[in-house]
Amino acid sequence: MKRFKITVVFMVMCILCLVPYRDAYAFKRGKAFSQTDVSTWNQGSSGFPDKDGVSFNDKITLGYSKDTIHESGCGYYALSYMLLKTGAINPTTTTPIDIVKKANSGDNTDSGGWHFNFSKVGLFDSDLTCTAKYLNVEGMSVSDQKTFVKGKYNDGYFVIICLRSNDTRGHYVFLDGYQGDDMIIGDSGFDGVKWSDYYGSNGGSMKYLMLFKSKSGKKPADLPSIYSDVILNNTSSDESKSDAEKVAYEKLVDEWELRGMSEKYFLKDIQCEIPMEGGLSSTEEDTVSYIKENIENDKGDKIVDFINKVISLIGLILMLYGVLMISAYTFDRSNIIFDFSLLRVISFGKYTIATEEFKNTVVNGVLFISFGKLLRRVLFIEIIGIMLLQKVILFGWFRNFLDVVLDFLDRF
Repeated sequence: MKRFKITVVFMVMCILCLVPYRDAYAFKRGKAFSQTDVSTWNQGSSGFPDKDGVSFNDKITLGYSKDTIHESGCGYYALSYMLLKTGAINPTTTTPIDIVKKANSGDNTDSGGWHFNFSKVGLFDSDLTCTAKYLNVEGMSVSDQKTFVKGKYNDGYFVIICLRSNDTRGHYVFLDGYQGDDMIIGDSGFDGVKWSDYYGSNGGSMKYLMLFKSKSGKKPADLPSIYSDVILNNTSSDESKSDAEKVAYEKLVDEWELRGMSEKYFLKDIQCEIPMEGGLSSTEEDTVSYIKENIENDKGDKIVDFINKVISLIGLILMLYGVLMISAYTFDRSNIIFDFSLLRVISFGKYTIATEEFKNTVVNGVLFISFGKLLRRVLFIEIIGIMLLQKVILFGWFRNFLDVVLDFLDRF
């Protein structure tokens, strides 16, 4: 056995050695890191070193998780790029590391415990508000995705894109602007400052969009790029669209949106705040209370249904066990070939069939049981099993007990 385990471990190690390794955060711009050069910002081990040369990306964890910035910090970097775009932060004084530290000081993560909850963007820029987590974009072709996101950009939305590629199942980048038809992006994970630099040849596509609006009316197309002109020449912030682009965008809007309705997002993963001010009429308050009561009742019913299934399963097992004991006794009575007792096996060594010498007698902890006595015990087991299966036993008092517990918990 020991030799077998060693062989298996060795084979697994060999297979892993043959699999090509790809670092999800292989930042290879060929430029030395500089805090004031945004193009060198990255969430890898070369970014933002401390005085000992160790990157803060590898030292600081996110939210309530054990994930470091290096592992899962792309959302915070995308947020930082957007704050640079709006002028809320300056790279000489504020970095993504500072953004993470401030976010960690409160409850500012989503349900996973590490990704930034973009509805809290006001913590860093009071002029920005998160309007939607737009999921429909995933159903579009890559070409339509690019047309659609450019339309949102030109409509005045600041856009953070969650994308997938050959090397990542989910990664955030910020849409800074356009150079021709190519998107200029803030990307902390992969090489390049434009979409085509990496994602154009590595299966890049969009999973969803985080859309933000400026309360004061700022538009990303009117603001300077987060990169200097030395890095990007002929950078255009012109928001004008050709007639063909307008037609394509409007067609996508008609196909994927209901005009006048907010963009689609999952309630179970809310990233944008829902206004909760008062002003409900008495009828609306009664409706909300009714819905809340139904939700609470539904929670209790689900627990009870689960317990019912467990009780029914136990009852069914008992019934089958009783039948199996009778079958085993019959087998042992007619068995003249095999030198073992099936009844003793399924009763876990407690029973075996009675003999002329021993009948209803315990020898060495084993009861030599007669058929009549076994039948009475089996009937008792069957009755208990049927009652459990029909929920006659336990259900009544358990439901009463559960109601008491739920009422008690509702007080807190």
